[in-house]
Amino acid sequence: MPGPMASPPLHLKPNAPVAERALLPGDPGRALRLAQHLLDAPMQVLNTNRGLWGYTGTASDGAPLTIQSTGMGGPTTAIVAEELIGLGARRLVRVGTSGGLDGQELGSLLVAGAALCDDGASRALGGGERARADRELTTALEVQRTYKLAAGKIAQVAINTHPASRFRHAMTMRRVKG
Repeated sequence: MPGPMASPPLHLKPNAPVAERALLPGDPGRALRLAQHLLDAPMQVLNTNRGLWGYTGTASDGAPLTIQSTGMGGPTTAIVAEELIGLGARRLVRVGTSGGLDGQELGSLLVAGAALCDDGASRALGGGERARADRELTTALEVQRTYKLAAGKIAQVAINTHPASRFRHAMTMRRVKG
């Protein structure tokens, strides 16, 4: 379990424990829909402060899972990620819609292998040119993506991955064969 935060969180006012695994949609409505589909009842409302709705509970694999909306853009996502890490999150995955590069089909399921650090938040946090995603987590997401697509269980979803140590807004995407 992590030690106490250097300072209390300013944007998140948790009403429930934060899981080590966290999904980060931008949209609070998407956070609720994900929680309704992925968390077993009873789920707990984690946060409502600043309209950043979050939920925590037990996923179908029996392990705790937090789903926390971040709002739009790199700056608020960086703040929410930093506060979640301070509260105990260790694996953070950005889920939701994303920008695409030429040649990407609308509705494609993507797993980001790296993020371009060419935005204000990344520059302010000392980001280099690119931040690479955690390879182990990316591989696990690729395997699940291939399985779920083959089983017809998902469509029109984009996944951007980020190492928990520092958030970077993902813009570089690679298509996963499958």
